[in-house]
Amino acid sequence: MKYFFLLSFLFLVCIDTQAQIGGSVASSDARSTAMGNTFTSSSRGIFAISKNPANLALSDNNGFEIQTAAIPLPLPSLNIGVGTNFLSLKEYNYFFGGIPDPADPSKKIGRLLTPADKEHFADLFKDGGNVFTDFTLPILNLYFNAGEKTGAFALSINERAAVDFNAPEDLVNFALNGNADVPLYKFDDAKLKAWWLRSYGLSYSRQIDDLLTSAFKLPKNMFDQVTFGVTVKYVQGFAYAGSDQFSASVETQDDQIIANAEARGLVAASPDFGFKYSFDSLSTKSDGKFSPFPSPAGSGVGLDFGFTARLNNVLTLGIALTDAGSITWNKNAAEYYYKNQINFTNPTNGDRLDSIKEDSKEYKGRYISSFSTPLPTALSLGASYQLDKAPFISYFPGKMLLVLEYHQGFNDVPGNTTTPRFGFGFEWKPANGIPFIRSGISAGGREKFNWTFGLGFNGGIFDAALATRDLNYCFTNSLKRVAIALDTRWKF
Repeated sequence: MKYFFLLSFLFLVCIDTQAQIGGSVASSDARSTAMGNTFTSSSRGIFAISKNPANLALSDNNGFEIQTAAIPLPLPSLNIGVGTNFLSLKEYNYFFGGIPDPADPSKKIGRLLTPADKEHFADLFKDGGNVFTDFTLPILNLYFNAGEKTGAFALSINERAAVDFNAPEDLVNFALNGNADVPLYKFDDAKLKAWWLRSYGLSYSRQIDDLLTSAFKLPKNMFDQVTFGVTVKYVQGFAYAGSDQFSASVETQDDQIIANAEARGLVAASPDFGFKYSFDSLSTKSDGKFSPFPSPAGSGVGLDFGFTARLNNVLTLGIALTDAGSITWNKNAAEYYYKNQINFTNPTNGDRLDSIKEDSKEYKGRYISSFSTPLPTALSLGASYQLDKAPFISYFPGKMLLVLEYHQGFNDVPGNTTTPRFGFGFEWKPANGIPFIRSGISAGGREKFNWTFGLGFNGGIFDAALATRDLNYCFTNSLKRVAIALDTRWKF
């Protein structure tokens, strides 16, 4: 443990290199969230935006729909989540909450960890120590279905923000064990990324049954309905901070410690924020100004594509590729770079420690013309089954929809992950006058496992829904995350 403060300092230096680059993706609507975060084959109407544009043409009724955060009744429309994938509230209180001081029970002192405590704490980080938050706000979404011949249209403006931070597993191992067993610790899996985006989308969807039968000679009775949809988005970025490159290690020997670190961070911020970089000694810091439409720090174009096939009145299949594209950040774009090796033999020497601190601050910052980041590109495959209409069901109390989905992200930008996720859920409407009951499970992705639940209400000219993707924590003292989704859809 005697070297732990040195490693902590090294890690904080690297995080500081990233923190100089300052910094906040989207989740589903409440219905999709409640059903195991599934949506590719089951989303309809305005809620198909950003999920599978092909489903826009599958709305049960022609007409107009609107969703906006400007009308908070009967529920506001938003989706927010914050938490970790490794540390529960119970575990946090155990390891960091302290214990009563025997000399004065009104005060607390630190807990002395046993070997079993140390082993359990290290196990918490075996899949990484990810801390995250994501936020989605539908500023204005408009939908109109003009019918089978013409198709369906949607206009959308959505706010999206996310932060992803990952603490390296070896940091914990070194903190608990020092150089007792492992001579080399590596921290390359450390990560800090955040952004704030706004997208303006235009979507179109229509049936393509006639194209399939005429161009590809498919039998007319092969599908009940096949739809295609596309969304083109203009994306504005107001702020970005991310570790573009990170490599750090500590080699412990009997008589010395060798610490290596190399990190590169990228940052961009709207000129309206009044942000001043530490390396810029010439400019003066200005007060930031609030505006609902700040000047962007970057912009780009994204595309969503989707196909949905309704085989009959029971089974529906869907596939969608979302957020294919990138953002170029070209306003207040900057790079921070740090590379250093520190060798020391007596870390408790005050003079030497001061020298180490000065050496570790030798990061460099500079303005750059621009840099690019991909959008959170993902592929999803889904299937929906209307159980109450199944040929082997003679009677079913109400209506029930079963949904199965596979989701695969293609990059590691904020709010996205390359770890695949599987979802399964259901929606049950027992009878008129009873809310929709929705639930499901989601396995994989950055959150590993979720038990989801929600309720939906049909009010005639509006639908309202609320959901959580973390119902499993309501029955234990092991809270890791808190997430809630609220929605209102107005129909005319």
